[in-house]
Amino acid sequence: MHCLAMGVRQDQATRENSCQTDYGGKLLTPLRGGVYAIKCSANGRVYIGATGNLAERKSQHKSRLKANRHDHPELQADYNAHGKSVFAWHVLLYSDSDLQRVRLESSLVLLLKSEGGVYNKTVGSHHLTLEQLGDGLCNTTE
Repeated sequence: MHCLAMGVRQDQATRENSCQTDYGGKLLTPLRGGVYAIKCSANGRVYIGATGNLAERKSQHKSRLKANRHDHPELQADYNAHGKSVFAWHVLLYSDSDLQRVRLESSLVLLLKSEGGVYNKTVGSHHLTLEQLGDGLCNTTE
């Protein structure tokens, strides 16, 4: 059940401990996987990621950026230069399917790379380089 899609009230979600809020106060389902983007409005660049737990992954990104220890030096440099206010977290897809998440993440990274607007150098937990992935990853269905 998607808290966002189902319109669960925040007080109800808090009472039931069934949801957490994202940057904009929208509700997220704990332990819910998906594909997400972190966008820098100062330059339009985007980091694309996939995870089995959106809330936890968001927290990791925020704490690493704040501590100046993020794994992506260019993303960290822009965060340091422009501050956190120019960064936004967007959930692109809710999915509990590893395959669906990896396919969409890979396809988006490859598309954005061709336009020069992506922070990613590798894709997924296997850390495949974009060159190793090649083309043909646009099928996001199982």
